[in-house]
Amino acid sequence: MNYSIVVQNFLKETLIFLKKQASSALFGGLMLFFLLISQYIHIPGIYRYDLLFIGALVIQAVLIWTRMERPREILAIVIFHIFAIGMEIYKTSAAIGSWSYPEPSVLAIATVPLFTGFMYSSVGSYIARAWRINNFLFKNLPHKAVLISVAVLIYVNFFTNHFTYDVRWIIFGLLIIIFWKTKFYVTLTHKTYRMHPLISNGLLALFVWLAEQVGTFARVWIYPNQALQWTPVSFQMFTSWYMLLIFSFIIISLLQPKEAHGQ
Repeated sequence: MNYSIVVQNFLKETLIFLKKQASSALFGGLMLFFLLISQYIHIPGIYRYDLLFIGALVIQAVLIWTRMERPREILAIVIFHIFAIGMEIYKTSAAIGSWSYPEPSVLAIATVPLFTGFMYSSVGSYIARAWRINNFLFKNLPHKAVLISVAVLIYVNFFTNHFTYDVRWIIFGLLIIIFWKTKFYVTLTHKTYRMHPLISNGLLALFVWLAEQVGTFARVWIYPNQALQWTPVSFQMFTSWYMLLIFSFIIISLLQPKEAHGQ
């Protein structure tokens, strides 16, 4: 075996993988960077949250103009905006108070600055872009009716878990059952790699949970225990993000053409 060739191929595959991941996460990466530096940008007459919304619109417009964002990805962003704002209004209401946005804004609905929809949309954008850029092929993806039922259950539980039993662990069990035989394949150069969607979404949820540490550290939004000083976001939120990532994955899969689902 020529180990030099093996190492060269490995490095080549790794670079291609990282390049595709960076391209897929372009919108989310730019949003995260903007969230972080926004605390240092002061424009008279414009609140920070409104500036974030304007910035997100500019980023989105550039991606559309350069055709880096495709129609299916734009549709995903719109859908996630709708779902996100609805959940944000509920979660930040005085009766629930799961988290809050401590700064004022003009461009807002109730307690929710409009830029927040883009934070959720960046997740959907990443999945949609990664699906297209990597040309994913899925095998044994559950029937659409099953996927829709699980998506509804996940979304509803985000609302009902405040006044009834939180069924996320039951949902975890259901996910293992329905996705047990599901695999997806991606070819970087000449070698095809296989992965399980529950694992890939878990890794992505971990990254989003780490990104949330950045967002709360920059005090873009805060949890009740962070009101006086910053503390790390609890690992409990990782499970919430995991549920949201599975929800996002299901929505994106439903938007894909039939041939992308494989057999």
